[in-house]
Amino acid sequence: MKKPLRIIQIIASHKWTGPAEGVIRLTAGLKQRGHEVWLLCAGHEPRLLQEKAEAEGLRPVEILSLRPKFKPGSVLVDPVRLASFIREVRPDILHAHLSHDHMIAAAARLLVAPKTSLVRTIHHRDSLRPRLFRSWFFRSMTEGFITLCEKDRRQLKELYRMNAKPIEVIRGAVDTTRFRPDLEARLGRAEFGVKMTTPVVGMVARFQPHRRHEILLKAMVRLRKIFPMIRLLLVGRGEHQPVLERLVRELGLERCVIFTGYRDRDLPQIYAAMDVAVLLASGSDGSCRAVLEAMAVGRPVVGFPVGALPETIVEGVTGYLVPDGDAEKLADGLEALLSDRARMQSMGEAARKRVEAEFTEDIRLTKTEAFYFSLIGN
Repeated sequence: MKKPLRIIQIIASHKWTGPAEGVIRLTAGLKQRGHEVWLLCAGHEPRLLQEKAEAEGLRPVEILSLRPKFKPGSVLVDPVRLASFIREVRPDILHAHLSHDHMIAAAARLLVAPKTSLVRTIHHRDSLRPRLFRSWFFRSMTEGFITLCEKDRRQLKELYRMNAKPIEVIRGAVDTTRFRPDLEARLGRAEFGVKMTTPVVGMVARFQPHRRHEILLKAMVRLRKIFPMIRLLLVGRGEHQPVLERLVRELGLERCVIFTGYRDRDLPQIYAAMDVAVLLASGSDGSCRAVLEAMAVGRPVVGFPVGALPETIVEGVTGYLVPDGDAEKLADGLEALLSDRARMQSMGEAARKRVEAEFTEDIRLTKTEAFYFSLIGN
């Protein structure tokens, strides 16, 4: 049996996002496997991430300010504090998840020069854009990288000329015991007064301009003519909601669009209330977590080829990928599924099987653990 590892997970955030949820689940899973793991996150209010971590039985270490926006004080102080913590716990692995904590971690290692392997996960393609000092961090200060899809791995190698650097593709994951296909659709539909015979499309995404809800609303104008009783569940919250509510009124969609608000504990039931899920932008996590959740519940997905979706959706088997930005093609894909219940069911079943084969928490944990061991030669 291999010797347990000592690991520091560090994420410069206090928000509950796709990357944050993955980091907490990874940390909890590694601890369950007998490794000694410390989670370093932002120590300022609001403590959303910390509270979620504590609910998972973790005790976040809040010795750093870790503010994601540039603050001269934290840039100077945080590496010193992290270096001190590294001296104290002597980790084998220092795993950074966002650009800010990658910079802090690289600077801390310069101060203590420990025999610690620095790993960076690229959660979003924006983290690959050439920036000042980024090439140095990537090529000289980092022992290994994790990307969420093959496309990001290729881009990382090409942009930074790192053919010899260990880069592992470890895909996103979903809790298949929480998101599962045996959930009762009737419960979620009853809350919104939607009959079981009514076709329902859903999209789970924060209300922000770049999430492209407007394109889905335009597709709904055509779909409502074909399916007069159709309903659209828009799940989430955000600053862009008033704009979307106004567009719903302008398009005459008030009777078919339902803003469900933010959902957490009952989110699996909300997916179960849908017939088909949609995602049009990858958000903060390139794994497109909402798609994995919908697939785990046994729902086919129609989306644009963003983030990891081209490597997640099997075209014509678990859903459809339609041309980016094309509302008409989006409507075509949704119509094809909603008009053929047998096809919709078979695609949903295939989606669940694909999740079980490629996107479980246990698979992600096992691959990450193996990557750590490969870096330290164990």
